[in-house]
Amino acid sequence: MEEKKFCTQCSKPLETGARYCGYCAAPAATPRPALESVPSVPRASIPPTVMPRPTPPAAPQAQAAPQAETVRCILHNIKKPKSFGRWDIYNVAFTRERCIFALLTSDMLKQAAKEANEQGKAEGKGFLSRWDDQIAITLAYADKYQNMAPDQILAETAGNFSIANTDIKKVKFRQTHSAQDRGAMVRRVMGEVTFESTRGKQSYNIDFYPTNEIATIKQALGNKVEG
Repeated sequence: MEEKKFCTQCSKPLETGARYCGYCAAPAATPRPALESVPSVPRASIPPTVMPRPTPPAAPQAQAAPQAETVRCILHNIKKPKSFGRWDIYNVAFTRERCIFALLTSDMLKQAAKEANEQGKAEGKGFLSRWDDQIAITLAYADKYQNMAPDQILAETAGNFSIANTDIKKVKFRQTHSAQDRGAMVRRVMGEVTFESTRGKQSYNIDFYPTNEIATIKQALGNKVEG
């Protein structure tokens, strides 16, 4: 038996199949169609979503360690004239960054000569042989700078100073004259070296023209070197 329906406005009974109420003419309520059930998809049949793996950040490239500053060459015993026939004697250490002028003081010369004399005595050498050793050790005194750190050379005495290679405009060598040392088989060639930089121009005398050293100095200063 069909269920009796009533008007939603006046609550009077509605006739079967009527679209409007016979009492108040209000439209009869239309039943809503039943919703179709959507079949559920089994969880196992849904393909899993694959998330892309994040790309790891690139490892930073290792920077090359800065090259240590080392002494490339030593220019021995260049002399700066002073008053009354005196000299300031320098040994110049050349690096890829600067030229270090190391003052050879009288105390340093005396100490080097003393050590050479004492060593000669210990070896049983006579006076003349010891005197030759003292001269040789004085000339070779600066060889120790070859194995010293540039900053250590600069700090050795208060009179030491340096000039940056970028500040140097020209280093010019020239031969001045030659002399025959007593007892020597060859003549000694003497010369002069002039450093021209942003500080000005300074010239020094050289007792032994440094042909071999000039070639090495050119490796540090390039075409700034003449001679």
